Amino acid sequence: MEELERFLAIIKEHGADGVDMYFGAYDADYAEVPLYAGRQTIVMVATQGKDTGKGIVDKDIYVNTEDKNSILAYNAARLCPPLCKPKEFDEDWGGIGVTLVDLNGDGMAIL
Repeated sequence: MEELERFLAIIKEHGADGVDMYFGAYDADYAEVPLYAGRQTIVMVATQGKDTGKGIVDKDIYVNTEDKNSILAYNAARLCPPLCKPKEFDEDWGGIGVTLVDLNGDGMAIL
């Protein structure tokens, strides 16, 4: 929870008034971090509403980092599994959460 609260505090400091959430998946042969291979992920991107004259659109917020501009985003958390179960729960904790299933071209299902 503290990680998410820190992210929200940082994006507010940069003028964000919203967060876009992007869902994705790592390639099955993702070599950079093999444990991520084939897994799903979510990226939260800080946004700020801008009036275009035809309505309000959410624009991604960029920040200067060393020698380049980067999108202000968050994509770091415990990998689940194996780190799903909170330590304070025993084996009967109930498996709180959801599973997204790729339906091979027919969209996604939430279980």
